[in-house]
Amino acid sequence: MNTESKVTLKSHERKERLGHGGITEIARLAGVDISMVSKVVNGRVRNARIENIIVGRIGRPGEDVFPRREQEAAA
Repeated sequence: MNTESKVTLKSHERKERLGHGGITEIARLAGVDISMVSKVVNGRVRNARIENIIVGRIGRPGEDVFPRREQEAAA
């Protein structure tokens, strides 16, 4: 299976999978503002710690939830 062609979740799909109150809960767990988590979910900011919490909550491999950093730099 070619993992290079995998499509990561779009920001609205990440938000939907987090469910009602998900962003607020992640902000509480990470000790950051809700706006910071929202920026990470929407792909405007990268933060490995917050991304890991989101990945854990969604329950899918990290590369399915967020693009690899190499892909981001090439885009």
